Amino acid sequence: VNVAYDDLEQIDPEDLLSSSLKITSTVVLKTGGTVTLPEIYIPPEIEDAELTETFLTESDQNLLKDSLYGKRSFKAGAFGNTYYNLNNTDYFHGNEAWLLNARYRSILAKEIYIKKQEFGDFRETGIFTFTLEIPKDAASLTVNAVYTDGEGTTAGAKLDGIQNYHPNERHLHVTSSTKNGVIGEYAVFHVRTNFPLLKFHYVVLSKGVLVHSASEEVPFAGAEGVATLALAISREMFPLMTFLAYHIDPNGDINADFIKIPIDSPSVFEPIPRTVSKVAIQPRNRAAPYSVKLKTSGDTEGDVRRTFQAAGLSPLSDTRFQSSSPNIGNCEVSLGLLECGDGTCYQVKDICNGVNNCEDGSDEILCNYQYVPTRSNEEGIDEVKVYHLLRQSWWKDLFDTEDGSFAWATQFIDHGGNEQLGLEIPRTQDDWVVEGIAFHQHFGISFIEPQMFNSNPPVFLVLEGPTICRRGEQVSIRTAVFNSMPFRQAVLLVVPESEDYQFVYVEEKGIVDFFKPRLSTGEHQHFLPVPPDSIREVFLPFAIKKQVGTVEIVIKMRSPVAWDEESWEIEVKPEGAPVMKHTSVLLDLKSRAVFYEFLNIPIDESPIIKNSLLRRFVAGSPQASLSISGDVFGPTPEEISIHYDDAFKGRRGLKSTDGLAFNFGATLWTLHYMRLTNQLTISEATGAFDFLNVQMAGILTRMINGGFKMWHYSGPSVWLTAWVTNLFQNAMFEEWENLIYVDPRVLSDSVNFLLKYQNPNGDFRETEHYNITLDYKYRYQKSSYPKDVSVGLTALVTATMKEVVDSLHGKIRKKANQAIGKAQRFLEKSLSSMDDPYDIAITAWALNMIGSTEKRRCCFKIVANSQTSRNFLQPKEAQEWDASSIEATSYALLVLLSQEGVTVREERIVNWLVSVRDWDFAFDATVDSIIAFRALTEYCYRARLRDVTDLKVNIETSSDQTFREQIRIEQPFVSAMQAIEIPNAWGHVLLTGRGAGQALAQLTTTWGVDVSERLEKPPRQYFTLYISEYHHQARNKSRITTTVCTQWTATDFSSTSHAAMVEVEVPTGYFLVQTEANQVARKAIEDGTFPQMKDVLCTEAYIFFQFSHVKRFEQIILNTTTLSALDVCEVCGSYQCPYCPFYSSSNVFRTSFILMVLSFIVAQNFVFSYDTVLLPLSLIYDMFNRRIS
Repeated sequence: VNVAYDDLEQIDPEDLLSSSLKITSTVVLKTGGTVTLPEIYIPPEIEDAELTETFLTESDQNLLKDSLYGKRSFKAGAFGNTYYNLNNTDYFHGNEAWLLNARYRSILAKEIYIKKQEFGDFRETGIFTFTLEIPKDAASLTVNAVYTDGEGTTAGAKLDGIQNYHPNERHLHVTSSTKNGVIGEYAVFHVRTNFPLLKFHYVVLSKGVLVHSASEEVPFAGAEGVATLALAISREMFPLMTFLAYHIDPNGDINADFIKIPIDSPSVFEPIPRTVSKVAIQPRNRAAPYSVKLKTSGDTEGDVRRTFQAAGLSPLSDTRFQSSSPNIGNCEVSLGLLECGDGTCYQVKDICNGVNNCEDGSDEILCNYQYVPTRSNEEGIDEVKVYHLLRQSWWKDLFDTEDGSFAWATQFIDHGGNEQLGLEIPRTQDDWVVEGIAFHQHFGISFIEPQMFNSNPPVFLVLEGPTICRRGEQVSIRTAVFNSMPFRQAVLLVVPESEDYQFVYVEEKGIVDFFKPRLSTGEHQHFLPVPPDSIREVFLPFAIKKQVGTVEIVIKMRSPVAWDEESWEIEVKPEGAPVMKHTSVLLDLKSRAVFYEFLNIPIDESPIIKNSLLRRFVAGSPQASLSISGDVFGPTPEEISIHYDDAFKGRRGLKSTDGLAFNFGATLWTLHYMRLTNQLTISEATGAFDFLNVQMAGILTRMINGGFKMWHYSGPSVWLTAWVTNLFQNAMFEEWENLIYVDPRVLSDSVNFLLKYQNPNGDFRETEHYNITLDYKYRYQKSSYPKDVSVGLTALVTATMKEVVDSLHGKIRKKANQAIGKAQRFLEKSLSSMDDPYDIAITAWALNMIGSTEKRRCCFKIVANSQTSRNFLQPKEAQEWDASSIEATSYALLVLLSQEGVTVREERIVNWLVSVRDWDFAFDATVDSIIAFRALTEYCYRARLRDVTDLKVNIETSSDQTFREQIRIEQPFVSAMQAIEIPNAWGHVLLTGRGAGQALAQLTTTWGVDVSERLEKPPRQYFTLYISEYHHQARNKSRITTTVCTQWTATDFSSTSHAAMVEVEVPTGYFLVQTEANQVARKAIEDGTFPQMKDVLCTEAYIFFQFSHVKRFEQIILNTTTLSALDVCEVCGSYQCPYCPFYSSSNVFRTSFILMVLSFIVAQNFVFSYDTVLLPLSLIYDMFNRRIS
């Protein structure tokens, strides 16, 4: 209890001596009964009287004890204290004789001294600490404190408490016998439970940092566990340490509790943000700063989830966090109902009305602070605050994820003590609270007072528009002008002259030629008034002139009080359906000083076909780029991390676990390669490790009972679990544990899941969720066994278990070793009948890792099944089993390197591997790329050619005689990617190299076609694909209905296609909202109309539909000619359109001549509506009263 004035002024100690404090407590039992706990009473201090000796009888002794300790009454198993004033003359009248007894004179003095010490803290500071014994069957607690000063003035406070919730009534409680910790000494903690406690975990935090964590065994646990441990207090725990203990039972339920202990230190201490574990006192005259008295404080939360949050932790776990009530989350926010802590509801208008509408007082919490909504008038709280409260997702409204931490920075201060730090202020109309924290190695930590900062500029500009468009299209940039001043402002918008785009004009009455509009170059100006405290939107239409590349549109703003300038970048893609060809070649200078290589660009100089209406390609679409990197591993990006979107150039939208596993595996083996070749600098690779942690967290969200599932709406898979577990095991590197840590329990749970799907004969099968395997390579095959078996799946699981077994402990390790032995016997027995090269390669890899006696035989069988083929100096065409060939060859390379080392055979394999790459940062698909990275990492580590690599590569082209470039590959970053664009993409590229070592050159060529016959064709037809589009005439063709129909036709080797994907390119300005796509996928699965659909991923350029049963492809061209008939006014893409919501009728000034060009016009700036059709963006804004978020 803290007694002080309302402005935190401390009460004078002299006043406290004549004051009293009464504390009453009432407990409501679960049976409904009520129990009153003993009253605690602090009387006014009595003056010591001179006591004379007397003789006391037994009855007199009891009388004296009653006067010292209070009368005892034994009622309901408890006793109460009542203190009598020892100066009461009526009480002592006639007893002067026995008060003079010498033997009891000392007893009385001692008892008076003890009471003075017990109440001394309160009589000096106004703070009193007490403890209540609560009955075990208590449901709620109410504590009332009443303070009375010497003049009879009273003040009161009330505290309500509810029982900590757990569905099974299992509770864990943490206490400490250390009241104030001292650095260098020990803090003693006691962990008590009402259930047997065999083991618990604990963490120690201070200043938001996890200082220490460990587990504690309880060897002698009874029915109610009690454990005591002592921890040494370090400087890192100052000024307040939090000790949190938690226990997870076999059913997955978690219990937790924490306690906060103040730590004393000789360092200078300044106040930190206020918590319940301390009391702050402010002198009224402001002559001194806050004084802070820290007190030991326990957990005040009602359930486990909020216990972790109150301790400053955000747990990631698959255990169950029990809420404080089964009906949590049932309050209908849209009806104005908010939720109490116990799951009951209260109305918005009841916030801070002085009445507890919740049993726990949630509606009145922190109502004295400015950031809590208060009632602004009699009708209710402010409209904007109601809007924030009623939002379904509060996070984006209450916290800006992009600019919300703009001021977070670390700056080292020199000996002068002064430092200036420049920060870019976010362009928002917000108030910010800026805080500063200083750390010193000797003087500890210090905080400054929070400073208010307003980032609201008087007038500023915000742009919005598409980020991707096609060549020849027109785009509209939405320009929003914010006027924060209380008066009207005249604003001039200026579009500077540019060679990349032209301005589109609208004629009188909103007429504009959709095929040949009036265009202008030079500077364009638009003048408009902006009312006070408001926003004006202006749509500026542009015709993009640039053929291919990035266009930056700059818009300037001028006003009498300020000016602003913003830019918007648009990536211009070529017309037509894209066709890509990739050529990869190894530049080998191990044994020669000079090499020459000619790389063919498979594009003609002209798109025109003589005497034909068709064309070879769309004019202006060809592009070619060349990348060169040292060594054979391939290029390593500057940030080291590899994302599938970058590796496959956005052509594969992987919203599956396979995509996350590719990100994790590709980045992991890139780090391993750089580590083994001495190119890795940990300080520069922290971003890559952060990326690994993010991908691992994403993968773990797909984990269920130890198994991993491919999509959110699918079951776990044995193949995927083995594949992910293998990647996690390879990430467990001792020197990286502080950067990325894989919990061994994840591996043990995964192995335990895999063990459930081993057949008696030793092979492994897929789960019951997959009668067809996700990957054709792991299909079930006929065998001598009663059932069909999957050799590839068995080999993968066996190899994974062998790699993971050293990280396992206990019974699971024994079971894993037994399973490996059974699988080994199965694979050795099946080896003689294998004829599939992939099965042979992966079996050889598994048996080689196990150390089987058949591993040499496997090596011979690999060599016998190898095929010699020439390298591809022409772009490699798609073949039927590309990914399988790459993966099998990579497994074979790992086996041969292990048994033979680096020989001519291995060098030929590597030469073939690098020649079949289809991407700069990948091979053909996801799994084969990671296995190839692993094999090439092993080869590079053994060959050590990186140490001698130092070469120059001269580049020339036949299409441009003046083009000459030179690339130098040298230490220390040999594998760094160096790329150049090839002008005039036709003819060939000549590479001339001199020096020593090896390098990898990759030529990527793309162009667009508009004839189906010139599309990239698969080696055979696997699918029939039909697409029809209907452009609704309503809303100016802003609604498009697309129907996709596909069928698997290659039934001669498989009844289904296994996992597959449908990719639909989206016209510029249209897009499908991801949440709507998720609902489509979920509905298709739940109602059974399309059970094979597993997930949908939407981007600005593509929509990817992922299926479980549909690595083959089929392409068709989609004709969108009808969209070219739309002009900018039909889609409200210009401020000049008089019938559009954002019409601006002010005059237009232009400062240059008009240039007329031809262009294709496509509708811009659309939003997908709830009925899976498209709406113009301008209408959406109008529907929401022009609210901008």
